[in-house]
This record gives sequence, structure tokens and C-alpha cells, in this order.
Amino acid sequence: MSDEVIVESEQGGVVGEADRDRESKQEAGEENWFSTCQKARLYLLLVPFLWGTYGPALRFIYSQPLAPSASIITLSRKVASVGFFLLLQPLEKSAKSNDENYYGAATSVNEAISGSSWSAAAELGFWTFLGTALQTSALGSTTAIRAGFILQIITVLVPLISAVSGSHVSKTTWGSAILALTGVVLMSVFGNEGATSGSISSLLCSEGSVGCQSALIGDLQVLAAAFFFAINTIRLGVHAKKTSALELSTRVMVVSTAFSFVWAGYDYVTVTLEGRDGGLAWQGLASPEVVSVTIFAALVPGTLAHLAQAVGQKTIPPSEAQVYYSLQPVWGALFSAILLHESMTPLAWGAGCVIVFAALLAGSQDS
Repeated sequence: MSDEVIVESEQGGVVGEADRDRESKQEAGEENWFSTCQKARLYLLLVPFLWGTYGPALRFIYSQPLAPSASIITLSRKVASVGFFLLLQPLEKSAKSNDENYYGAATSVNEAISGSSWSAAAELGFWTFLGTALQTSALGSTTAIRAGFILQIITVLVPLISAVSGSHVSKTTWGSAILALTGVVLMSVFGNEGATSGSISSLLCSEGSVGCQSALIGDLQVLAAAFFFAINTIRLGVHAKKTSALELSTRVMVVSTAFSFVWAGYDYVTVTLEGRDGGLAWQGLASPEVVSVTIFAALVPGTLAHLAQAVGQKTIPPSEAQVYYSLQPVWGALFSAILLHESMTPLAWGAGCVIVFAALLAGSQDS
């Protein structure tokens, strides 16, 4: 009888220790998850700050006497970004452990050569190239502040595009989409130069108003860029969980650079066939100021922002990530006002606030 009690007591003690071990591991896992999520959110909060420098940097390049074309600017940035990503590779190797490195899942030499991340990079590189090319072209005709605000329609586009794959879209999200589109229209109309008088006719592009029409074309290009960036955000949320963030970012940049080479080559051939000097557009790269700002645009809003985005979205879903990205026009407007002395009409600022509000509403609803 006493022996049975002792056995039961010992077994109970063993079970208790197992339960405590399991609970302690669970608590440690929860703490680790919390820490991981907090770090991921900090990375994502850094992304809009870095992105905010992109518009002012390109507007500065376009303001130079011999400014390169959009294709050359894009290609130059991409090549520089690839170089920066390659320089970061030793950091990943030094941080790599048997199971996982700081940037994500560990990879072997064979995976580096024939890993499935190349297929993901091909897809993401294509969307990234289209978005970047359109945004770069747009900044040649519209201000950095306007472009920054209009790009925030991405936050509304993300859940709407996700609906194509079967995701439920709430009434709040649909309302946010209508609100954001209204803000974009108001931005395009009331953001034009001379749109300060009370007459409606002064707010619309009159016939022969080249600057106004050019700005509207730029706004449409930004909208198209937002569409492709939204697709990239959704697909990045899928692929970022499967591979190293640095590895994926590097390969995406390589693919995007390849597309940029094709674009620049097409422009060169087209200009040459028209009887003009195809190399004239490259002369702007002889300027130290242009080269310096191009390198900056490649490193800060390019390499660092892309890496921070990939690391953050390994843990944080796209809908929540877009809420943090909504801060981009705020930083962009601040940098543009300080560095370029850009400004908008009060009505345009109001339209920008409408877009940001719609973005926050959509992001908070879906997160």
C-alpha cells in the first residue's frame, strides 16, 4: 500500500516537472515571438522613413542641367543596389548558424545556385521593376509630395487585390477604396499650379497647359506604380517566409536590374533610330552631384529599405505592414519641404490627408 503511494507520488512529481518544463518552454516561445514581432515592426517603421527620401532625391536629379533619363536613373540605381547587396553577403555568412541566420532561413551552396527563391525573385523582380520604373518616370513631371501621397492608395489596393484570390473584403475596405480614390482625384485637380482661385475652370487643365497635363500624366503613372507595388507587397508576404531576406532581396534586385538593362537599351535604340545621339542622356552621370544622389537613392530608399521590408514581412502580414508604410508621405513631405522647398495648395494638403486616412482605415481594418 505504501509502495503504491510512493510510486504514484513519484509519477506525479515527474508529470509535474514535465508540465512545468512544457509551460516554461511555451512562455519562452511566447516571449521570443513577442520580441520577434516587435523587432519586425521596428523594421517596418523604418521603411517609410527610408522611402521618404526617394522622391526628393530623384527630383533633385531631374533638376540638374543634364539630367539622365528615367531608364538610366533606374538602371544606375539598380546596379548600385546590387553592389550594396553583394557587400552585405558576408554579414549573412558570419551570422549564419546550423538552423537559421539573422536574416532568415539558412541556405546551402546548392540552394544558392538552384534554390526555389530564384522563381520568387523573378516574380518579385518583375513587379518591383514595373513599380520603380513608373514612379521614376512620374517624378519627372509631378512633385515628390504629390507622388508620396498618391502612392498611399497601395494600402487600399492590397486588400482589394487579395480579394481576387478569395479573401473577404469588408464594407470598410470598400469605403476606404472610394475615399482614397476621391483623395487622388482631388489631389490631381487641386494640386495643380494656379489652383488657388475660387473658379472651377482654374482648377482644371486648360487647353495647351502643358505643365498641368504633364502633372496629370505623372499622377496616373504614380497610380499605376501603386498597383504594381501593391502586388509586390502581397507576393512578398508569401515568399519572404520561405527564404533568407538578404538572399531574396539580392536576387530580386538582380532580376529587376536585368529588366532595367532592357529598358535602357530600348530607349537607346529608339533615340538612335530617331536620328538623335543615344549617348546624350548618359552625360548627366558625369556630374558628381548626380552620381552621389544616385548612390544615395540606391542605398537608403533602395537597398536598406528593401532589406528592412523583407525582414519585417517575414513576421508581419501585408495588411498590417501597409499601415506602417502609410507614414511614407509624411516623411516625404518633410524632406521635400526642407530640401527642395516644395509645397502644395491647402486643398491639395487636405486631399493628401484624405488619402492617408483611407490608408490607415483600410490597414487597421484588415490587420
